[in-house]
Amino acid sequence: MQHRSLPLAGIALIALLALAACQPSTPQSDRTTSNTPSARSLSFDNGDITLKVSGQPPATITRTGELLIDGKQVALDAEQHAMLARYREQLGAVGMQGLEVGKQGAALGVKAAGDALAGVISGNTEHVGENIEAQAEKLKQEALKICAQVATLRQAQDTLAQKVPAFRPYASLDASDISDCDKSVK
Repeated sequence: MQHRSLPLAGIALIALLALAACQPSTPQSDRTTSNTPSARSLSFDNGDITLKVSGQPPATITRTGELLIDGKQVALDAEQHAMLARYREQLGAVGMQGLEVGKQGAALGVKAAGDALAGVISGNTEHVGENIEAQAEKLKQEALKICAQVATLRQAQDTLAQKVPAFRPYASLDASDISDCDKSVK
């Protein structure tokens, strides 16, 4: 029986992609990131999105498109309301793409484990690693799309923060978040 092990780097990449891809959106609970001077979190609840930044009251973008800070509605003109809608749309797109890539990563991890086990049992492990790595590369490309969406989200955030002063303290996505995304995938 010929033994050939599945490349550890391929398995590690699959696990990393699955975890990294899930990080941008966690609908069931808050996601807190503390890689910036102020801790921040994002939560989704029945269509409402709540942003929390250390030292600030919570800001909520409601499912109906209103901005609430500490539960009080912020008055927005039509242009500001459109910017808020674009920001919310981009935030949702990043979250949905992250969830999808996370699911694909998890499925690939299960498939990789099954293929590796089947290869060991059958004695045919020769192409298992190559197949897994090819699928992982496709998943990596999907994860890179999330990073591009994060860049678009930042643009929407910055435009909104520029035009809606009450939103400025919640505009915590910066260039390092985009580069960190790229680095975690590559």
